[in-house]
Amino acid sequence: MARSAGGGGGHSSGGGGRSFGGGSRSSSRSFGSSGRSHSSSSGSYRRAGSSYGGGSSYGHSSGSSYRRGGSYGYGYGGGPRYGYGGGGGYYRGGGPVRTGGSGGGCGCFTFIIIICIAMIIFSGVRNNSGTSSSSSTSSSNKSTAYLQHEKYKGNVDSSHGFYTDLSEGSEKFIDSSNKNDLNDGFDKFYSKTGVYPHLYIIERVPGNGNPDSVMQTYTDELYENLFDAEGNLLLVYVAEEDDYWAAGGHNIRETIDEDAMDVIYSHINARWDNGNLAARFGDGLEDAAKHIMGKSPYFTVMIVFIIALAVVIILFIVYTWWQKKKKAEKEEQEHLEQILSTPLESFGNAGMDDLKGKYDGSDNNGPNNPPMN
Repeated sequence: MARSAGGGGGHSSGGGGRSFGGGSRSSSRSFGSSGRSHSSSSGSYRRAGSSYGGGSSYGHSSGSSYRRGGSYGYGYGGGPRYGYGGGGGYYRGGGPVRTGGSGGGCGCFTFIIIICIAMIIFSGVRNNSGTSSSSSTSSSNKSTAYLQHEKYKGNVDSSHGFYTDLSEGSEKFIDSSNKNDLNDGFDKFYSKTGVYPHLYIIERVPGNGNPDSVMQTYTDELYENLFDAEGNLLLVYVAEEDDYWAAGGHNIRETIDEDAMDVIYSHINARWDNGNLAARFGDGLEDAAKHIMGKSPYFTVMIVFIIALAVVIILFIVYTWWQKKKKAEKEEQEHLEQILSTPLESFGNAGMDDLKGKYDGSDNNGPNNPPMN
C-alpha cells in the first residue's frame, strides 16, 4: 500500500504567491514560490487533511508582475528568464375564434421551441463544465478558464518516466497500488499539451534557509541534471513540507505560460485533501490539460444559440404566413358557399320587368317595330 501524503509540518505561505522584483537571471527555470502558496487568496493554509485559511480562490497574486526581458525574451518580474507566477387563438368552423388576448396565434408554439432550445443549451453547458472538474472539491476562475493554447511540438526527455520517488522509509508515496493514477494522468497531459511532466519526490528541503529560495535553486539545478531537452515540466514534492515546487524547459512558454500554471496549481491544490499523492498530481494535470488546450464551451453555445434563434425566426415567419393563407382560404370558401346557398328569388324581379317593358312598351309600336302578337 502506498504511503499516504499530507499531515507534515512546514512553512505556511501567504496567499497568492510572491511578486518578482527587478533584475534578470537568465538561468532560472523555477515558477516562483511553492505550488501550495497559490492555494488561497489571503491568509495562510494548513496542511492536507485540514481546512485552508483565508480565501478559497486559487491563482497568483494580482501584485505579480510580468515583463519582457531576459535572454529568451520573457521574464516574470525579478529575475527569471522564464518564470510563472401573448395570447393565442384557434380556428373552428368557418371563421377564427379568439381564445383571449391580442397576440398572434403562434405565441405558444414559439415559446415551447425557445424553452426546448434553452434546455438543450443548458444541458450542453453542464456537460462541458462538469467533465473536467467533477472530482474537484473546490474551484476558481483560473481552474475553469479555457486558454486554447497551442500544443508544444519540440523535443522532450522521457528517459526518466513520469516520476521518481526518493522518499525515505519502507513505504513509498507511489507504488504498484497507485502508480497508474499518476501515469495515466501525466500521459494524458503529455498527449494534449506536448509537454512531458515528471514528479520528483524527496523527503525534506535540502540544506538550510528559506524553503522557497532553496527549492527554487534546487528545482533549477535538478532540471538541468535530469533532462537533456527544453520541453519538460518538473514538479518536486517535499514530504516534510507537504508542498511542491515547479520548473520548466525554456521552450514551453507558448504552451505553459503564467495562466497555464495558475490552472495547473488550481487543479492540483483542489485535490490536496486526497492522501493519494499519485491521484493529486495525476488527476490534477489531466484536468488542467483540458482547460489549457481547450476552447471555451460558451463559444460553441453562442453559435448554437444563434442558429437556434434563426430557426425560431424562420419557423415564426412560416407559421404566420401559413395562418394568413388558411384564413384567406376560409374566407373565400365561406363567401362562395354563401352565394351558392342563396335562392334566386331573393334577388327580386326588377331586372326582368325592365327588360319586358323595353320590348312591349308603347315606345316600341312604330312602323319599324310592329307589335308582338
